[in-house]
Amino acid sequence: MKVTVIVPIYNSAKYLDESIGSLLRQTYEDLEILLVDNGSTDNSLDVCNRYADKDKRIRVIHTDENIGTGAARNLGLQSASGEYVCFFDADDRYEPCFVEKHLRATTEKNADIVLCGYAGFREDGSLEPHSFGSEFFDNAEAVRRYVATWFPDGRVGFTGNKMYKTSVIKDNNIVFPKLSRLEDGFFNLDFFSHANSCVVLADILYNYRLSPASTVIAKHNAEYADLVMSLTDATFEARKDWGVEAPTDEVYKFCLNELGTSIENAFVGDWGMNTIERRSYLKQMAEMDTYIDAYNHLELIGKYRKTLHILLNSNRFVLLGLLVRLKTFGKGNLQWIYYRLKK
Repeated sequence: MKVTVIVPIYNSAKYLDESIGSLLRQTYEDLEILLVDNGSTDNSLDVCNRYADKDKRIRVIHTDENIGTGAARNLGLQSASGEYVCFFDADDRYEPCFVEKHLRATTEKNADIVLCGYAGFREDGSLEPHSFGSEFFDNAEAVRRYVATWFPDGRVGFTGNKMYKTSVIKDNNIVFPKLSRLEDGFFNLDFFSHANSCVVLADILYNYRLSPASTVIAKHNAEYADLVMSLTDATFEARKDWGVEAPTDEVYKFCLNELGTSIENAFVGDWGMNTIERRSYLKQMAEMDTYIDAYNHLELIGKYRKTLHILLNSNRFVLLGLLVRLKTFGKGNLQWIYYRLKK
């Protein structure tokens, strides 16, 4: 039984030996590995071709320009021939038994999707593990109740720790939206709307790279706040469609924390905003109904981000900017300041 692994790649040459190596070391060998070089300007394509020459399971798909992660995954899906499909990021790592354990679980239970625990890792070797209890949901209502309880938490919100039944994706025309961020969340909401069974593995089998703060800032643009609120709204709309009532903590925690990131990046991101534009952007964000609903749940988040939202809602932009810049400076230069603020 073939499993397709789709890997969108953009300027990731320095990670590819490690990441592709983790795919080739899988204990389950009937793989189709689709390396989608997404218009890279470094030597990623050369590295991909080198591995394809060595292993017939690897196929390289190349685009002349960067079409975005979601579109690159969609391109891979068009070529996928495996009964099951996984989405793997070019700077991450699988444990050697990732595919084997997922495939065993999905075939034993005839599940539409299997998900596992995961860990964030840093260059210094430190880990941030996220594991969950083993569970099996054998009907759509149970699957949706589980998803509604935890979404957009990583266990159900992102794609890297999952194996999907390809037929569910193709039969229902499920695709990744063409967004700059959060495409995983929208894809999974759509998939879980059609899933009738799900297995949860307790094992930590997926490892994702924790990016430095400067890289995280670079990934966020001014539209990120709109995307966060759109995913928040889509989550509640899905719950309504599913007829499922569930706790709202994870949804509002996600919304407030990610909007806190947008507040930070309005000051320290390379967005080219002047003072007037920045205040206008933040005021508009704070006036959105979704933001107002989330703001009423400040008890769910830490003191630092809570303070960001309080200062924004009291229009204390000078203090807000000072706090953000102090935290950013502390993280880069004075670790004790950063971790004190983080608490």
